[in-house]
Amino acid sequence: MATSGKKKSAQKTSAKPSAVDKDHKLACCPIVGIGASAGGLAAYKTLFSNMPDDSGMAFVLVPHLDPRHQSLMVELIATQTGMPVCEAQHEMAIQPNHIYIIPPGSYLSVQNGKLQLSSPPQTSRIDTAIDFFLRSLAQDQQEKAIGIILSGTSSHGTLGLQAIKANGGMAMVQHPESAEYKSMPQNAIDSGIVDFILLPAEMPAALIKYIQHAYVSGLWANTELAESESELLDRVLKLLRVHTHYDFRNYRKNMISRRVQRRMGLNHISQLHEYAELLAKSPQEGRRLLRDLLISVTGFFRDPESYRVLEQSVIPQWLKRKDSDNPLRIWVPGCASGEEAYSIAMLLIEQFSAAQQPLNLQIFATDIDETALDIARQGIYPVSIAADIEPQRLKRFFTRSDEHFQVVKQLRESVVFAAQNLISDAPFSRLDMISCRNLLIYMEPSLQQKVISLFHFALKPGGHLLLGSSETIGRHLDLFETVSKKWRIYRRIGLSRRDIVEFPISNLSEGRQLIMQDIKTPVTREVNFAELTQRQLLNDYAPASVLINRKYEVLYFQGATGDFLEPPTGEPTHNLLSMARQGLQSKLRAACYKAIRENAPVTDNTPNVKHNGNWLACSITVKPIVEPRQAEGLLLVTFHKLQPSTQTNAPESGSNVLAQEDSAIVHQLEYELKATRDDLQTTIEDMESSNEELKASNEEIMSMNEELQSANEELETSKEELQSLNEELSTVNSQLQDKVEDLDKA
Repeated sequence: MATSGKKKSAQKTSAKPSAVDKDHKLACCPIVGIGASAGGLAAYKTLFSNMPDDSGMAFVLVPHLDPRHQSLMVELIATQTGMPVCEAQHEMAIQPNHIYIIPPGSYLSVQNGKLQLSSPPQTSRIDTAIDFFLRSLAQDQQEKAIGIILSGTSSHGTLGLQAIKANGGMAMVQHPESAEYKSMPQNAIDSGIVDFILLPAEMPAALIKYIQHAYVSGLWANTELAESESELLDRVLKLLRVHTHYDFRNYRKNMISRRVQRRMGLNHISQLHEYAELLAKSPQEGRRLLRDLLISVTGFFRDPESYRVLEQSVIPQWLKRKDSDNPLRIWVPGCASGEEAYSIAMLLIEQFSAAQQPLNLQIFATDIDETALDIARQGIYPVSIAADIEPQRLKRFFTRSDEHFQVVKQLRESVVFAAQNLISDAPFSRLDMISCRNLLIYMEPSLQQKVISLFHFALKPGGHLLLGSSETIGRHLDLFETVSKKWRIYRRIGLSRRDIVEFPISNLSEGRQLIMQDIKTPVTREVNFAELTQRQLLNDYAPASVLINRKYEVLYFQGATGDFLEPPTGEPTHNLLSMARQGLQSKLRAACYKAIRENAPVTDNTPNVKHNGNWLACSITVKPIVEPRQAEGLLLVTFHKLQPSTQTNAPESGSNVLAQEDSAIVHQLEYELKATRDDLQTTIEDMESSNEELKASNEEIMSMNEELQSANEELETSKEELQSLNEELSTVNSQLQDKVEDLDKA
């Protein structure tokens, strides 16, 4: 029995997929990429001993193999299944119900349904063969891609699963408690991208059930939604707003439909109305759908050529800036887990350091995904990011910690991460650059144009806008000029156009009305009458007044303020003192200053204001606002006309009185300014003394830190070598042990 079994296994091992003529079948064949490291052989054997021979899937195994020894993996796996098992070869066409195993010392990828072999990159010290294959699988097979991570050390496979999830595929990992080494599956679970956490014996049944769904079979691919299904999809989005308070109505329906179908496949639901019922009952499913909708493809220095264009065409302009005291402000909306924001920060630090220029940098990175923002704030990423970052940058901007890399403190402090909804929350302003890559492609064209207008408003004159390679500024050619057409880099031109800015972009109140459409609130006529009465009383009896802050910026006008204020020539301004008519400026400044200092209302009945060539007597009242608390710090300035004693030019005696009063105010202000300057000079001297002491201490600490860092790098290098050797020995040991057992049986 043993002998015949051996012959059968040998025959299966030698069987290879026939050549190319079956490309039309490949589109109907889901491909399962399975990565494993130490302890993965046992999980492989358990999985395939429970997998039917006619599952309709193709399996590609990417274990961590010793490149210096011949692998026994093909022979060992062939004993557990009736499917043909072979070592992958270059340009080999993938067929269903076949198992392909990566050869030692090679990298493996998928292109047009065929396997591609390549040599490992020489620049990376980290073995990322698993992530390399899973990323290519995600790009090539889209929703037919399935990624599985089994037992192993380190964090290999996490980035690959992220790519599969972002392209609509499915991510599965071995339950950590059943794994001989649980680091690889646990790291993938911690990233929040895993769909199934199962024992190896349970995986075959879950895979078969999943691939039978219409989403994976391709029956729903590129089809327009029927009218009834479109209404059901609107209901799904309405339920999603109820559970998560996020509005996706203005996002592309095809993208949303695809992600909803994916969730239906994972829940084994075939009808959209059934999924809507599930969503209505399960807030947890609403959060899972939101997480799927927020998944984005990101990485460090993605599209490296775009960063080179930024380095050559944009950053040199910033190096020539004369106002180095003002920070360089950059906004990265839709930042996900922070890789793009950190990439821009690294590039700027490098360029300014090379030019020996001081860098005052503020990068605002925003997203609505709180889970991704938590990862970004910590700045902790799997070791496989080494495949995307040059070794010099990796050494300068990251520190190795166990099985992760963490960005250094200087880099973390240059980026501020915050939760923000681009289409409903207030934007940042006075920005030098906005990097919004591969976010607009998920929005409907009408929403895209509104966002582009908002970006123009938020940028400084001459500021730059970076979009994804598939995005454009649309019809707003009058707002931006092209810096790089290929890499979608634009420069802001023209004046600010508030008339084209619609904010907030999304009408959230409308969303609430749709959600609560069954609750009808009657409109009472009494409320309308009350508003009408109040408006008439304000128009007839309320004095001319303005609401200002402590910088004298007018926030609100009430009544006929034209007798006291007028817009000056030149650029528009909201500064109260700039708008004050002749005779009021010094009086307004003095009254506001006194009201702020005493925190009490101040009234001045002495001003005379010049209007239409005549001097008019008036009074000014400045009242600090104390309630509500949110308005604390604001001032209400009220103007009253007094009964005029004359309508001719003001007499000289009045002018002398005004001059004397103005002189007293000027003397008082000069005295207070001198005292403030003396206090400031003393503070500066104390600060300089303290700063010198801190510099001396900092130099000593930096010297100690460099010594410790050098020792740590040596230890990390030794640890990596020992860990890699241990994984290879573990894999070889497992293979030899199985071989010994077979020899004992023989």
